[in-house]
Amino acid sequence: MSRRRAARGAALRILWEYRVRPDHRADFELHYRPGGTWGEFFRPGRGYRGTILLRDRDDTGRYMTLDLWDDLESYRAFSSAHADEYKRIDRMFEALTLEERCLGYFETIGGDSVTAIPGSSRARGGRRRSAPSRRKKRS
Repeated sequence: MSRRRAARGAALRILWEYRVRPDHRADFELHYRPGGTWGEFFRPGRGYRGTILLRDRDDTGRYMTLDLWDDLESYRAFSSAHADEYKRIDRMFEALTLEERCLGYFETIGGDSVTAIPGSSRARGGRRRSAPSRRKKRS
């Protein structure tokens, strides 16, 4: 890995989707959140930068995790070296979900941070507004 990539932050994002059993959502959030069981497992890994947990606002049983790594090689090296523990943790939390699938391995394009769009209400420090209506006015 180049020093430039390390300075910019994580370049690899691994996106997972989960369908969580209604009676296990609190436990799921505890173990899959940043600093949870999975995060603590990956934390000593060279190139691991963190995990983000997302919950769908409209479908509260649907979650996503985004694991942040410097590169695919770092993730694969850690996973391979700790395969038995990975499988043990995975089995331990199997009962929390109805479905789990990896959506893919993604790279950040054009920078690694989120910035407000110049002229947007967020850039001016205002509240987020809803999108303007696209309906045509009747004359």
